[in-house]
Amino acid sequence: MISYGGGTAHHPISYRSFSHDRLMGMKRPIAAIITLCWIVTLVACGASEPTTQQAETNPTSTSIPTPVPTQTPETPPETPETEVPLPPPPDSFPTQTVSVPPEQVLTGLAEIKRIAENIENSVIIIDVSTQTLWHWKNHQVRKTYPISTGLGAFDWATQKQTYIGNELNSRRAPTGYMFTLGEKSYACEIDELADKGGCWGWPAFTDQQSDEYVWARVTSSIIPLYSGEPKNRSVVQRDIYIHGTNVYESVMSQEPSSGGCIRMLPKDIIDLVENLDQGVNQIYVLERDWKRA
Repeated sequence: MISYGGGTAHHPISYRSFSHDRLMGMKRPIAAIITLCWIVTLVACGASEPTTQQAETNPTSTSIPTPVPTQTPETPPETPETEVPLPPPPDSFPTQTVSVPPEQVLTGLAEIKRIAENIENSVIIIDVSTQTLWHWKNHQVRKTYPISTGLGAFDWATQKQTYIGNELNSRRAPTGYMFTLGEKSYACEIDELADKGGCWGWPAFTDQQSDEYVWARVTSSIIPLYSGEPKNRSVVQRDIYIHGTNVYESVMSQEPSSGGCIRMLPKDIIDLVENLDQGVNQIYVLERDWKRA
């Protein structure tokens, strides 16, 4: 220290040296603390956020799976229709179940003969009362066939089931004069269902006395009917045909069981078609109703 006029003063150099040393002494621990915090921060960040390369090479790392789009299930294939085998055609016919009085048979034959003798070419005459189709040619009976006509409907006026009539949706056999053009239409050639036994079909009872039914089909051949007089103009609209059938029982028993058409055995309808004249062939359905025995 140096005294100036009784006073005491610090040496200026010594004061500066003291202050600088003290300040520098304080900065060093602060800098060390900051550096330590920075190192700790870097280490912590490095531990919590691995690099992309580490994530790819680390097999234990968890990855989020990519969602798989939902696939629409395929429509199951359609079950093919089971083909129903057709029964073999019959070789003989059972005794006719319908009972027709002798005088009625004679009356029917007389009417058939009267019609047929006045026609030069072939004519088809259908007798619902005996469930028989007559084919006349050149004024002679060429052949007769068993048939099955319409199932009929209840007549409220007479309070009984009737089997002949020209009403729509009546399931009755049309009556009167009609004709066909002698077309040789074969069912097995005009429809894709031919390999299943026919052109088209619908459920039908095998006969009137049974609750069993089969899938009745049009088979072998068809003869379309065209109206020849005003009372049976509905025959075309009703889709009435003479046709072969796979329901042999209905024809063999000679009982009405169709929806209005005239059913025949396949071999019979083919034989009939082959013997029709080219051009117009007349058809008559007699006004003779069927009666159960």
